[in-house]
Amino acid sequence: ESDLVLQTDELPDYLPLILEFLSVANEKNVHYLLKLHLNSIKQLEKDLSKNDSEYHFLIKSVVEVSTDLIRDLKVS
Repeated sequence: ESDLVLQTDELPDYLPLILEFLSVANEKNVHYLLKLHLNSIKQLEKDLSKNDSEYHFLIKSVVEVSTDLIRDLKVS
């Protein structure tokens, strides 16, 4: 069980680390962190797309999977 307490909804500087944590976290933490940071991740995807970054497809996938996870966790 994690005692992780976040002080802000600002996206952490190192997104891969957060995604790795989410891959092993319990459902409660996954739901909380995704809801907390999803808007920031969506904005990142928009900014990358606007700048024609090749990475925007990767972040778009993160947004899609995160949205699905949040929806699925609400149902269960």
